[in-house]
Amino acid sequence: MTDEDKTPDPLTGLRSELSVLRERIVGVRGSVVAGVDGLYIFQEGATGHDPHDIAAMAAATYGIGQQAGRLLNSDTHYETTIHCRDGYLVVYSIDDRTLLTVIAEAGINIARLHVEFRASREGLQTALQQSVGHLAAVRPKIEPVPSRRGQKTRSTRKSTT
Repeated sequence: MTDEDKTPDPLTGLRSELSVLRERIVGVRGSVVAGVDGLYIFQEGATGHDPHDIAAMAAATYGIGQQAGRLLNSDTHYETTIHCRDGYLVVYSIDDRTLLTVIAEAGINIARLHVEFRASREGLQTALQQSVGHLAAVRPKIEPVPSRRGQKTRSTRKSTT
């Protein structure tokens, strides 16, 4: 056994938390973890779509949820569920910076999915904290681009590797 074989995978906890959610709920195809900024962080299972697109869609869905919350005099987003004929897209807030998007089939027990997420939320938060160093190396760093006279500053993605 080499030293590499002895090194624990920093993503084991995150993988485990997400796979348990998929295994407990029949009809969950997969999930994507993303930042509220729409940047992809991690995927578990087969969603059938580009995880970067799902991450961007999750951020947009989160934004709509935030606006709806303001109408309800609430500033805390918990979840947004989109139900279509052939399935569900559910966006959960893991914390104030991170989202979990679950892609599920139409026959899923959506109430049970909500209950299972709430039960696993703390474990997901812990797993994300344990993997943050590894995930930061994979996720691009956003740095502001210096503005030219009178123009607004824009951001660019820069690899942190």
